[in-house]
Amino acid sequence: MHYKIKNINVLGTTITIDSNLDGSRSLIVPPQSSIDMNFSCFGTEPLGWAFNISSDSDAFIVTWQLFSTWVPGDPENIL
Repeated sequence: MHYKIKNINVLGTTITIDSNLDGSRSLIVPPQSSIDMNFSCFGTEPLGWAFNISSDSDAFIVTWQLFSTWVPGDPENIL
């Protein structure tokens, strides 16, 4: 799973993403900048990902996109 996060605020912010399959990632996102976060787990797709997104910042204004290698309708991968 690949997150692309863009801070659209004029202030920097922090972001933490916790996943059930690949731990936690925390980063500082400078003002008007983008970052990438990648999560991976060995197994057959589709996997049951769950994410919790949080911030310690008072001014948290971001946009995000989530990309995956699995497309609905694709058959399950067989190991």
